Amino acid sequence: MSLEAKKLHAQRILVSLALICGAGIILRSVDKHYPLQHWLIWHYLGYWLLTAYFVAGCTVVGFSLLKVTLQRTLPLREMLVLGAPLGLLAYFCWAFVAGLFGLYGRLFFAFTPLGLAALGVVPVYQYFSRFLALARRRPTLTLRPIRPWWSWLVHAFGLVGFLFIYFSILSPNNMAYDARWYHLPLAEQYAAAGRVFRFGEGWVMGSYPQLSSFLYLWAFLLPAPVFDRIELAAHLEFAFVIWQAVALPVLVRRLLPRSFRPRPRAVLAWAGLFLFPGIFLYDSSVNLSADHIAALWAIPIYLALLRAWPTLGWRESLVFAAFLSGAMLTKYTAAMVAIPGAVAYVCRACWLLGTRGRKVGPILASAGTLLGGGLIFTSAHWLKNWLWYGDPLFPQLHSRLTLTPWAPDAIVPYNFDIAVPWHAARTLEGLKDTLRVTATFAFKHHDWPDLHGEAPVFGFLFTVTVLVLPFLGRRVALWGIFLAGHLGVMLWCNISWQDRYLQVLVPWMAAAVATVIALVWQLGAVPRLAMSALLLVQVFWGSDVYFFNTHRIIGSPLKASIDLINTGRLKQYKERFEVFGYLGAVADALPKDAVVLFRESRQTFGLRVRRVTDRPGTQGLLYYTRYRSPADLHAELQKLGVTHVLWGQPEGIDTVGNDLVFHDFVTRFIKNKQMINGLSLGALPKQLPPSKPFGQKVAYIGCPGAYAPGLYPLQQITVSVFDPKPNYPRPEIAYQPGTPVQNVVAGADYIAWERGCHPNLGGDLRMFETFGQRGNLTLMRRR
Repeated sequence: MSLEAKKLHAQRILVSLALICGAGIILRSVDKHYPLQHWLIWHYLGYWLLTAYFVAGCTVVGFSLLKVTLQRTLPLREMLVLGAPLGLLAYFCWAFVAGLFGLYGRLFFAFTPLGLAALGVVPVYQYFSRFLALARRRPTLTLRPIRPWWSWLVHAFGLVGFLFIYFSILSPNNMAYDARWYHLPLAEQYAAAGRVFRFGEGWVMGSYPQLSSFLYLWAFLLPAPVFDRIELAAHLEFAFVIWQAVALPVLVRRLLPRSFRPRPRAVLAWAGLFLFPGIFLYDSSVNLSADHIAALWAIPIYLALLRAWPTLGWRESLVFAAFLSGAMLTKYTAAMVAIPGAVAYVCRACWLLGTRGRKVGPILASAGTLLGGGLIFTSAHWLKNWLWYGDPLFPQLHSRLTLTPWAPDAIVPYNFDIAVPWHAARTLEGLKDTLRVTATFAFKHHDWPDLHGEAPVFGFLFTVTVLVLPFLGRRVALWGIFLAGHLGVMLWCNISWQDRYLQVLVPWMAAAVATVIALVWQLGAVPRLAMSALLLVQVFWGSDVYFFNTHRIIGSPLKASIDLINTGRLKQYKERFEVFGYLGAVADALPKDAVVLFRESRQTFGLRVRRVTDRPGTQGLLYYTRYRSPADLHAELQKLGVTHVLWGQPEGIDTVGNDLVFHDFVTRFIKNKQMINGLSLGALPKQLPPSKPFGQKVAYIGCPGAYAPGLYPLQQITVSVFDPKPNYPRPEIAYQPGTPVQNVVAGADYIAWERGCHPNLGGDLRMFETFGQRGNLTLMRRR
């Protein structure tokens, strides 16, 4: 080494040491203001490492399954794009089986991604060995086309979109209402129990498709506080949203004609995801619901359909079945991408069968593979429901099958509170509405009226670019994706026409729009200017959507993230991780093996233990007027494994009769009661003392508009508040103000008294005691 080289080498070392010393001086100086161990960045780096570990495991095993199934290799981009979703399906199948055997725990968390990767490492190694060998044989000197200046604007646009989304998920409070209701509670309960289990009360949400909840389950097995578990789950969802963007250019390349040049510009299509600004807005945003995990399957479904299209080979059909199944295992509303794909497959099969010279046997075998594969892949949903609840789609076939459990009292609240008929009418007029909305959905508001008002925010380009299609030539694949997208919108009209459910179609729409942009761009300067104007109109219109203050629970996710970051300045190092203090204090008071009956509440997330719900319509068992005695109810709760009961004042969503029986039971028999954040918590005794049956007569003395004042059998005070056409019974003995109340209460076991309308009943009520309050109704029982 020459002297000059030695000097240069020493200079590099000294400069590096000086810079490291400078970093050390800064860190030592700021440590006293904001200790390094409390920096939030370490948590988020950990989430990213764990997310990369999980996604890598899924990608490797999915890549391998794809290669083994097809017995051939696809282009590398396509293998990767299809591999991750297929690996996620493999993870779901493994997690479900492991849950049946009670294998959840730290070992499952630590080794599941590693095990998935180990299963696929050999085929992946063989693929990349050949890939690298071929790459070495290619000429080393290749001239890449110069990227035009405007391409960097496209990349910047997409990057800003992802930064917007990521900043909103920094706070766990960004979770959507439905995520708190059942997506995360499912994961939390399975993790707490260490297994998959049957919800004995027939919890409806526990029978819905659960692939996204099983994804979040892995995060909830992390041995860390709830804050970290939620954030890891959010990062997993965010990673698969990134995967959708990565998949967009791959699909656009397939939609563009082979003669199209320059094809490399298809890579810009990844930013097309953000031409649909609804993704920034609650409740279509990335917020730990299942919509964006459902959207993950859209592009693989279309790519797999294109691969199967020429001959409908059985191998390609099996892969196609896997992606259709993955969609349906995530959400029922994913039918918006699954059904168009299946319809296209059936149409192609019929075409091939009608073509002379085609053998019928192979095509029917492929169709059988599609059907059989779909049934097997989705059996973790429909077969489990059938065996556990008597209905493969529990409880949607309650009018045709015998469900277990499913009380008649559950029908009205389920139909009008849970399965809300928010869709086009199933009539000829409804068909007209469907066709009209399919053409105009982008220009009208379809959401809860208290969110973002009347402004359309979903995105217009999928609808308006249809005007360009006739002038772009015969592009079968492109016309196909536009047709599939509009069929998906028609299905949306007939499932639930809320804007957030359209997110499952966004990857198709974004790919279609990006392909049209690419084809128009090559037509010359004037079409480019016109297309630029159209894009700017969409971008400018949607540029403020991110800042809408519409989150149903926290108002602004943006502010929630800012407040979280600000805890460092305020030195609130412990408080920043206290998520959902409302139920966190209750969780701290419960033993780890507790099973809690939480009265009426939808929002049970944060209890960190198994729970049983009795909210009407969300379950099929616990309707309390069905139980004749405390002993009967006690036996039912013990059968469900209940160890503790948590309740507040009645919300008025259950029937008066159910409230009377429940509160009579808990105020008499629940032990060790304590008040925590306005809720009563107590232990269910192992045995009940001898007690009389529940009362059977109710003196209802309330305001006009519901039951007429008088004496009723308990079984008749059960009209649901969700019944759109309530049929209130007549009392056995009517009560008229000013007449002696003793005529009514003499035979009553309970009194429901609304003092506002009947301030002075008169008579002797000393034989009754107050034991609860239901809104303005005072609940009393005979001593």
